[in-house]
Amino acid sequence: MNQDRLSEIFAFVEVARGGSFVRAAKVLRTTAATVSRRVARLEDGLGTRLLTRTTRRVALTEAGAGYLQRCEPILKMLHDVDLSVADEAAAEPRGTLRVSLPGAFGRRHGAPALAAFRQLYPRLCVDVTITDRFVDLLEEQMDVAIRLADLPDTGLVARKLAPNRRILCAAPEAVERLGMPSEVAELADHDCLMFAGYEQGRTWRLYRGETVILHSPATTVVSNDAEVLLEMALAGAGITMLPTFMAGPAIRDGRLVRVLPEWSGPLAAIWAIHPSRRLVPTKVRSFIDFLAARFAGTPSWED
Repeated sequence: MNQDRLSEIFAFVEVARGGSFVRAAKVLRTTAATVSRRVARLEDGLGTRLLTRTTRRVALTEAGAGYLQRCEPILKMLHDVDLSVADEAAAEPRGTLRVSLPGAFGRRHGAPALAAFRQLYPRLCVDVTITDRFVDLLEEQMDVAIRLADLPDTGLVARKLAPNRRILCAAPEAVERLGMPSEVAELADHDCLMFAGYEQGRTWRLYRGETVILHSPATTVVSNDAEVLLEMALAGAGITMLPTFMAGPAIRDGRLVRVLPEWSGPLAAIWAIHPSRRLVPTKVRSFIDFLAARFAGTPSWED
């Protein structure tokens, strides 16, 4: 079926229902000449006449009556499908929400947020992928992804959810061994645990107001998994730089302490991204609004 066939069928059905090309043109918001051309193309494509035309009236041929009988249920089904999709778009979230979450943030904060969201909308199913790579939302058919870095210009729609601060921290016993550093240079006297994924390599970029220092510690541990660095820091292995959404609870209960608290790593952000601004599905819009409200103000890990 060519791409114009539906418009031709609609034209034929409206002429058959109203018995007039003029009436059909009004329903279809076009001209009688356009309707006539569409019906003629349909007849040519089928190789048979569907309508007989006189100066006073239009009537169905036997073939036309049979064709109309078969077309009307199909058009009704298409109409019902349109209504169904429109109803779903206007209703509460339902169907399957496919979400990509980064590992550490996803486990600590993304999964609890999804659980709370599903309690609000139990008709919704959730398909969660945990990965730290930048997924292609369109290629992998993801509805929403949470990302923790500044975003390249990809054409995707992004909404900032919260800041993503990184701080130096260690277990109390780790700093007791050699003392608490009072300046950046004293980090050279300590075991340092380095995340392998930093853009600047095995170098910490430290900020204090307008001052920026690049420090390359004598690294004793390198890992591409921030969870490993957190667990090793908690075990007293040394000083590391972690996002506050990971370190915050351990600092709050005393298992970790801030090191050089006037200094911090590069300030980034936590983003929710989705493919398009146009006709955003209810499930996507509602979930992103929910996340924005949940992490609004000062996030819990910053308390």
